[in-house]
Amino acid sequence: MSVFDDALTAGIGTIRIVCGVAVIYRRGNRVAQITATRGRTECVADGAPALVRAALTDWIIARDALDFGDGAFEPVVGDEIVETRANGSIHTFEVVSLDDEGCSREHDPGGTTLRVHSQLCAMQ
Repeated sequence: MSVFDDALTAGIGTIRIVCGVAVIYRRGNRVAQITATRGRTECVADGAPALVRAALTDWIIARDALDFGDGAFEPVVGDEIVETRANGSIHTFEVVSLDDEGCSREHDPGGTTLRVHSQLCAMQ
């Protein structure tokens, strides 16, 4: 990696420390407690006769944080990210796929961070 790539990766780590929130990453009955930073992806779909605009909640997650204790894993459609907010409300997001890039993509040049696409599916 270049010096610029190293600096960018370090900056993303700093953002995670300052802006990250504790969430639970869940696949079935397996869970991992991780720190993630909330993001957003705007997308447009052709829902003829009109264009449909949608906003997905993205989660910026360190790749090595996705580990249930038996080795790192990649996100898959249907996984859940559960966030408990300061007011006590629980928001559950389902990992979803974007046609052109799947349910996640690398977020930094070094590939140490993933951007995971999700949509809100439940609130308590």
